[in-house]
Amino acid sequence: MAKQQANYHDPESNNFPDDYDTGKIDDRVRKRTQAVREKMYGKDVRGAMAQAEEISSVVATEAHDISSGTKRRQDQLEDRYDKQIAGNTDVNEVIDARTSGITDESFPTLRRRIDSVEQNSISFISRKTEDSLILEDDQFTKNHELVNLGTVDTKRFEGGLVIDNVGPDDSSTFYFEKVGELDVS
Repeated sequence: MAKQQANYHDPESNNFPDDYDTGKIDDRVRKRTQAVREKMYGKDVRGAMAQAEEISSVVATEAHDISSGTKRRQDQLEDRYDKQIAGNTDVNEVIDARTSGITDESFPTLRRRIDSVEQNSISFISRKTEDSLILEDDQFTKNHELVNLGTVDTKRFEGGLVIDNVGPDDSSTFYFEKVGELDVS
């Protein structure tokens, strides 16, 4: 909870930076802040401060409502666009696919984007060796760092995975093997 009692201990005058455009102040708020600066009696100052806060709340609520409406219309527009694109594969879809919607990284051609995804992705190989699943990452040494986080003392049992067999002669392949259970009860 915010501190609600005043603590008057700073005798220095305010030295706030001029870091906002005063021309953008709502005229209703400007009138109240002028009263805060110039009124002689505390009740007039407090009334002006309260009204300025209320006006600020109204402005914020209006901005929120506009933003929510804009988001709703944007979502509808994107949905309509996706439905149109799904019905027609055309040059615009190919051009649009050159830029990742996740990372916003852009590529000069769609082929380069697909190649980049394939080069940097981790792929599961569909073969199993007993209880082992082989996970292959050709970029393992470039984009991963191994860190031993330690052990956890607990009384519950859960399944666990252990990375095993990451060696110098086969460093792009590692294995997940079930080696036991953890008692976590």
